[in-house]
Amino acid sequence: MASSYSKTSEYELSTIIAGGVAALLVPILLSVVLTGTKKGKKRGVPVKVGGEEGYAMRHARGPDLVDVPWPGATTMAALFEQACKKYSSNRLLGTREFIDKEIVTSSDGRKFEKLHLGEYRWQSYGEVFERVCNFASGLVGDITLILGLGIRSSDSGLADPRPVCPLQQDSIG
Repeated sequence: MASSYSKTSEYELSTIIAGGVAALLVPILLSVVLTGTKKGKKRGVPVKVGGEEGYAMRHARGPDLVDVPWPGATTMAALFEQACKKYSSNRLLGTREFIDKEIVTSSDGRKFEKLHLGEYRWQSYGEVFERVCNFASGLVGDITLILGLGIRSSDSGLADPRPVCPLQQDSIG
């Protein structure tokens, strides 16, 4: 009786080991075999950049790479300037005045903060561009102070979450 028990035990152990090996090897073998069989569209274009081979991604509907969105817009600052000239009367930045806040309790007991805000006040591309130019002119003055005479202490507005932030970022670029 003891000998039949050991044969069954060895059979079960070898079955478990074989199942474990198969569970590990089958996915690996399938992934190796099926890796080269994908026949989809290429999503990039081979290019040479700086004398080196590369692969550039492009939009699926565009046959060629897009160098610049508009002629002459080679930097973000130039693109912003051209957009402001082209769409000078369109709305760009909208802000709302804070009126009040209240704590509202829902039916399940959770509390939420509800803000009451005023109507939107819009600034056009042209107005924003004028503000960016004015801010950039001020930065030129600050840079000369930093390089020559010392650092002005009024440069702490970069963390303020108002529409001034994008203006400051655009004027730096």
